[in-house]
Parts: sequence; C-alpha cells; structure tokens
Amino acid sequence: MLRRTTTGLVFASLLGVMSGCSSAQAGHGDTDAGTEDSAATDLPLAEAPTRTDPGDSAADAAEDQGEGKGDAVPGTDSGPACEVLECGGACCQPGEVCAADGCCTPSCLHVVCGDDGCGGSCGECGEGQDCVDGAECVTLGLNWLPIPAGMFQMGCSPNDDMCEEIESPAHEVTLSAFEMLETEVTEAQYEAVEKANPACEPGSGLGSDSPVECVTWGDAAGYCNRLGGRLPTEAEWEYAARSGTTTRFYCGDDKSCLDEIAWWGQNSGSKKHPVKQKVPNAWGLHDMLGNISEWTQDWKSEDYYSFSPPQDPRGPDTGLLKIVRGGSYKVLEWQFMRVSRRYHGDGTGFAAKTLGFRCVK
Repeated sequence: MLRRTTTGLVFASLLGVMSGCSSAQAGHGDTDAGTEDSAATDLPLAEAPTRTDPGDSAADAAEDQGEGKGDAVPGTDSGPACEVLECGGACCQPGEVCAADGCCTPSCLHVVCGDDGCGGSCGECGEGQDCVDGAECVTLGLNWLPIPAGMFQMGCSPNDDMCEEIESPAHEVTLSAFEMLETEVTEAQYEAVEKANPACEPGSGLGSDSPVECVTWGDAAGYCNRLGGRLPTEAEWEYAARSGTTTRFYCGDDKSCLDEIAWWGQNSGSKKHPVKQKVPNAWGLHDMLGNISEWTQDWKSEDYYSFSPPQDPRGPDTGLLKIVRGGSYKVLEWQFMRVSRRYHGDGTGFAAKTLGFRCVK
C-alpha cells in the first residue's frame, strides 16, 4: 500500500499496483485525496520511496492526517460552538430553550399559556379564561362558539325586493370552519384587557355587560389580536349570522320577528342593552342583528361581490372604508336591519356610539 513519509512516498509493498493508491488515500479520510493520488502516480521512478519499518505506520498515519490543506480529523468537526445552546444543528438565542423536536423556542418559564413557537403550547387557560398576548390567562367570560365549515349564498336574500345594488350579485361562498364569540365584546371584557373603557356612553345605566362601543377599527382589531384572534371577514360574519337560513332576517322574512331577536329602533328606547337578552340564532350567537353594529375585517368595495373568490374571501386588498354589519339600536327602518345589509365606516380612526365588534379565531 502507498503511504507518505518525511522523505517522500514509500511503498508498503513493492508489488503494489498504482490502482490501489486512490482507495488507500481515501481510507485516510483526506479531503484532497483525488489531488494527492494524481501526484503519486506522476512520481518518477528515481524518486520512488524506500521501505520503512512497519512500526512507523501509526505515526505516519497521524502525520498524514495533519498534512494537506483543509484536512480535518474525522469526528471532530461539529460546527461552530454555540454560546447558549445547540439545538437540532442550530444555535438557540438567549432566552430560548430547545424543544423536543430540535426547535429553538422562547422559554415558557414566565409564560403560562400560548404557542411555544415550535407547534406546541406553554399551557392552557382554565374555564372562562383567555390567553392574552400569548402569555397571561385572564378571566374574561368570553364564550367561543364553533362555526362549521360550509357553503352559503352571500348577498341579497332570495325574493328580497329591498336589496340595494351593493348587496348584489348574490353568490355562493364556501368557508372553512372557525370560532366566533357568542356575543359582542362587552365593556367589562374590553377593559379587563385594555385597562380602559372607550365607550361613549359607559354602561348607559345598564352595567358593564353592555357591548363596548366608540371603538375604532384599529382598536377592535388590536383587541382580537391580543386574544389570538381577529375580526371576522364580511363573509364569515354573514355566514355566521344566517346560521343556515336564507331569509331577510335569521328569524324569517317578516319584520314582526325582529323584536324577538334584536334591539333596534322600535324597541330599544334609543339605548344599547346588556348582551344575551334576545333569542340567539340557530348557532347560538346573540345580537348578530341589533344592539350595536359590528366592525368586520374587510375593506369596502362597491363591486367586490362581482369578483370575490368563492373560497374564504378576505375582501379587497386596500381601501379607506371598512365594512360594518348588523344594524344597531338606533335603526328605525326594518329594511336596514336585514342580514345582507352592508354599512361602512372610516377604517383610519372613526368611532361611534352605535358601533362595536366581536372576534373570531
């Protein structure tokens, strides 16, 4: 076998053939084995190495490992040393821990709930509590109801002659499953998270279970985000409100059923009321019509229904006005309480005492 000494190249056996050189060199683990094999075969016979004592082989092998540019001792190259923690071939940062699947994630040491950053959880909140900011369990009394996946006809209800142009064309929409708050967010629930109550008419003499209002779109969206949720898309809102119905109101086509399900201009006394005092729809949602109107996620576009995607539409990409749904305690005309009726508000800072929100996730 061919090996290298301090005086040159030697043969372990003079009967060795040059074809064995490459495999012998590869056995040393040299990264430049191909280059060195080529040099060995080009040596003139006059420089052929002399036989050495077999006992030198171990020392020569060690010398061979350290010779040559870029050669590394097998099993010793483990990459850059991690200052904090090595995890799955990467280095975790200060404050991170290594999850079981080799993923660096923020430490859950001072966090009692929320995503651990690696697809797991830092913990679950108790009944009646929600995880705020992905870190703290707060008792809010929010009730998230499951809304099943399905398809519905969005826009003007069949045979409804009171529809406006912006409610057309009616079109089929398919939605993925989601969860929605049973009620509009109340003053107490808002204040428990934001430490402030923006209501223009706090309580209205009826207590903190009244829906919070005078909330801008940005503040409403921010509240939902802190709970790990968001505002509903317009399609999600109408689908949830209809709850499988196709009529003007989710209680039927006749305006006489409105008093049973909604606080509106004909029965509210021109003031908001505590949530959950009216009959819910088929999916258990209260006050989807009446009490206060609700912000949605979508920007307004007059003709969006003409080109919106059929699967989980998210509204136009840009705009100035946000879609508002549901009608409020101030609405005196029944036709403005229909489930397909579309309102709007300035998404950059507008707030009103008849406008609040609920969240989905």
